[in-house]
Amino acid sequence: MKKMIVTGFTTLALLTGIVGGIGGTENLIETARVTLDLKTTNVASTINAEVTTNSSNQNLQPTLSLSKQNFKDIAGHWAEKSINGALTRGYVDGYPNGTFLPNNNVSRSEFIKMLVSALDLEVSSNASASWYTPFVNAAQAEGIYQSGDFSDSNWTKAISREEMSKVAVRAIGVSDVEKTQWMYMATKNGLISGTSPGVIAPEGSTTRAQAITVIERVLSFKKGTKLPVDKYAVSAAELLWHDTNIMTMLPRYFNDSFNGKAFDNKAMVSTSPNGKAVCRITKLVAIDLADPKDPNRKIIEDTEYAWAGNGKYYKLLDSDGYAVMGISETKISGKMNVKELFPCRMTFQNDDWYNMSEKVTSPKHPNRSYGIMPWNPKYEQFYSFLDISEISNGTLTFATGTLFPKTNFISDKPFRYMFGGMGNWQGTFITLYQGKLNPEYHQ
Repeated sequence: MKKMIVTGFTTLALLTGIVGGIGGTENLIETARVTLDLKTTNVASTINAEVTTNSSNQNLQPTLSLSKQNFKDIAGHWAEKSINGALTRGYVDGYPNGTFLPNNNVSRSEFIKMLVSALDLEVSSNASASWYTPFVNAAQAEGIYQSGDFSDSNWTKAISREEMSKVAVRAIGVSDVEKTQWMYMATKNGLISGTSPGVIAPEGSTTRAQAITVIERVLSFKKGTKLPVDKYAVSAAELLWHDTNIMTMLPRYFNDSFNGKAFDNKAMVSTSPNGKAVCRITKLVAIDLADPKDPNRKIIEDTEYAWAGNGKYYKLLDSDGYAVMGISETKISGKMNVKELFPCRMTFQNDDWYNMSEKVTSPKHPNRSYGIMPWNPKYEQFYSFLDISEISNGTLTFATGTLFPKTNFISDKPFRYMFGGMGNWQGTFITLYQGKLNPEYHQ
């Protein structure tokens, strides 16, 4: 049985998760000396305590009563079910005025306290002046929090969504994670969804409702429940991780990136002989052409693109399949001796596809891969260069791509990712990565 003696401010803070500067510990009244049984399901129900607010500070503190009540601001809220689950489990509560304030931000210390309490981790007593220290120590002992997880040591600061991801991902037993991979692992395992389609807001703050929803998902995951996954949140998190989303969008071809080798666009750089032009691939983005809600669709809507098959041109927006776009940036730092610059670009190639004849009956049904280029509707032709005749300094963006058909195509040949330098000087494509088809995925 885990017990500890707590007194005064510490008592109230442990039960409410109040942090100075967030709710204001200066507003609490020391009322009792009690013994808390931390093993019990409902620690807050073992005592009665008073909470007051200073007349100059209108911030409300969570009530210490966990009696069943209907909080007037959670009915119909998107997180109502999760909040009710958390209330039942007793690791969070509402406020004396009958509100829950689900949209209030949560601090780092409050999130750690809630998660530790929800996981029923052992919390040791100490004489620390900070109410949250026992909970931080418990999280650290369990391995779900590590020193350096947060950008600074301010525990009263609102926890960001990426910081929350680190703690939540470790709570489900995953620890071998790259520096920028935390949100990918959180979204891929169903712990976190997007704030809107394709938006994960890693630096965004976390509300009470969001924090509780994540904790409830952690508990469900640990029970073996298969959680729903927000595909476009995973896609955005993969882009945050390593500047591509092909593992999320094209798992049949690249479920482990490139046979386990991480995508690294640092090698995709081309420099002009005089050093005044540097072109690099900044992102590799796969887009589902059949889904008008694909958040990356704006890439191919801002500029018109097309592809050619059977000697005909087809507009990309009229097509089906997956458009995998390599986005390049060319930085000019001085007057060039050419008027047109052919920027660096990328393409995918598979020998079986390459040897197939072009049998396009409809742009909705491409039978193999095809190259995607910017389209000039005025002259009805591709354009593959940048006009730099009037540019001596600046950065220009360009994109080319490959159209992948939606078919269970079978090939034991590698899928090569190829990079081509600036065509004025380095027009040859070189293979950087090779992936192998995984027939377990159907697309």
